[in-house]
Amino acid sequence: MKGRPETLSGEDSHTVLMVLSMLALMMYPVACFGITLIATWQHPKRMARNDIGMLVHCHFIFNRWRPQCYWFAIPAVARNFFVALWPMPLGPMVVPEKENDVAIMLMILTLLVTLMLLCLIKPRRTPSMNGLDVQISAIQTMLLGTGAMSVYSGTLKSDFMSWILSFLT
Repeated sequence: MKGRPETLSGEDSHTVLMVLSMLALMMYPVACFGITLIATWQHPKRMARNDIGMLVHCHFIFNRWRPQCYWFAIPAVARNFFVALWPMPLGPMVVPEKENDVAIMLMILTLLVTLMLLCLIKPRRTPSMNGLDVQISAIQTMLLGTGAMSVYSGTLKSDFMSWILSFLT
């Protein structure tokens, strides 16, 4: 905007810039998610071959989980990826801005699924880290649900949505 103030919203050059910015925004999160998936898929094979290089190179992915829960990096990265993705107005692949209620519900659902997994599996290396992770996830879910109910000046678009948000928080 600062470098090309003559570009107006809705023109062809603006559309090109929007597509480029969307691609650039998605490259990093998709690459991180892909690297996590590939590393998690290769982890058992590499450990069977005593490939310590895998642990060294992917230390940031596997170090926080118990060895038998190495795979929990996928739900953790997926949670971060989808919570950031749902409210983005990027067209048909995510929820449009006028449907913020749906985006908020999808974000809450994403947080709840990983919260339930955290409570059931307890994947962290220490009990205190498991407790802290559960506490942070629960607070995020409650804040998002409470904020969703209080941000609107009137009521939510549907009574069903307010009952679901009330139940979840």
